[in-house]
Amino acid sequence: MLGDITPFTASVRRLGAAVSSAGRRFKRDTRGATIILFALTLPISVALVGTAVHFARTNNAEIVLQASADTAALAAAKELFKGDLSDAEVIAYATRVFNENAVNEDALMEGAANVVFTIDRDEEIVTARARGTVKHLTPIFSQLDETTVPVVSQASFAIINVELSMALDVTGSMGGSKLDDLKDAATSIVDQLTDLNRRNMGQREGVRIALSPYAAAVNAGGFTSTVTGIPAGDLVSTCVTDRSNPRDTPPRRDPIPQDLRANCPTSEIVPLTKNANRLNNEIRSFRAAGCTAGHIGIEWAYYTLSPNWTGVFGGESRPLPYNVDETLKVAIIMTDGEFNTAYAGVAGDPTCSGVGRNRSEARARDLCGDMRRNDIRVYSVAFQAPTSAERLLRDCAGEDARYFEADTGNELKDAFEAIAAEVMNLRLTM
Repeated sequence: MLGDITPFTASVRRLGAAVSSAGRRFKRDTRGATIILFALTLPISVALVGTAVHFARTNNAEIVLQASADTAALAAAKELFKGDLSDAEVIAYATRVFNENAVNEDALMEGAANVVFTIDRDEEIVTARARGTVKHLTPIFSQLDETTVPVVSQASFAIINVELSMALDVTGSMGGSKLDDLKDAATSIVDQLTDLNRRNMGQREGVRIALSPYAAAVNAGGFTSTVTGIPAGDLVSTCVTDRSNPRDTPPRRDPIPQDLRANCPTSEIVPLTKNANRLNNEIRSFRAAGCTAGHIGIEWAYYTLSPNWTGVFGGESRPLPYNVDETLKVAIIMTDGEFNTAYAGVAGDPTCSGVGRNRSEARARDLCGDMRRNDIRVYSVAFQAPTSAERLLRDCAGEDARYFEADTGNELKDAFEAIAAEVMNLRLTM
């Protein structure tokens, strides 16, 4: 009997072991539960991801819409400033500008976004109110089927006072076609900005422009005796050089020096004026010769804008105070080469040599920084200039957006015209 029972017992034990093993495998096998859990959480996951994507798309659409409204409002303000179109014509033009800019390559907004313009001539403001709709890609929750994106933009078309002074390089390296290109670019900005004075109606200072042509020095012309303190009968020349302290201190406290080693450009400085003919005639008379004392040109651009110099520049040329509402002071610095000439503190021959380079560049940076601290907007243009000059001019501007490089005459003119467009009174107010 025992011999017969033993195999049976072994079989029972094997069966029990098999059942136990199957139970353990069943407890460990969660594949079915995972599928069920995934099925339950999938809608929530899709909703969360879809909502995140929708918010990102909505934010992107708002950026596109705001930029389009800003551009259209500025376009409308520009036309209103010119005064050639009726309100209806301005709105039709601005609407076209908006629609062209509101085209969204990613098709974030369904259909064409709409815009409404209002013009307030009393406050001299144009307002653009735009609206677009962004569809939800996974509309699980009804309240997120779509989102309306509203934006508002305002631009002023009021006349403000503009004082602009240009430090222009007329050194020997600017000879030939380069000087012709400069004359073309400089007269272009004069014509653009002084044309705005026709809407001034005598109520404000309007747009005034000054010139500071420079080479190895600056020709102060009829202002030489006043700024140097030397009687007119004792003057050897009208050539003025640099101070030890490059700031806008008035000359009665710190006279401008002369140096017999300096050679003047033939063109004289012109203080602030609305007279486009006077400015353009002076620009057309530019002759290229001499070395590059760029910091002296910058000094005089600064002086013509400084209220500390009202004792020198009076009447029409009198600079307004710093930081006055509705007044924009601008300096443009242009060169094609390294600043290589300085006099103050320089021994030996200071012209066209490395002796004065470090001092001229250091003074230029100091002057540019001082102008910016006095709320003078500094633009700079490097025209076929070496890397060191480009670096200096970029530092002078203080912002990349106010620094320009030009390799051709057309690019130089484009740079000046871009600056002219910016200094016009077309500013966003919201």
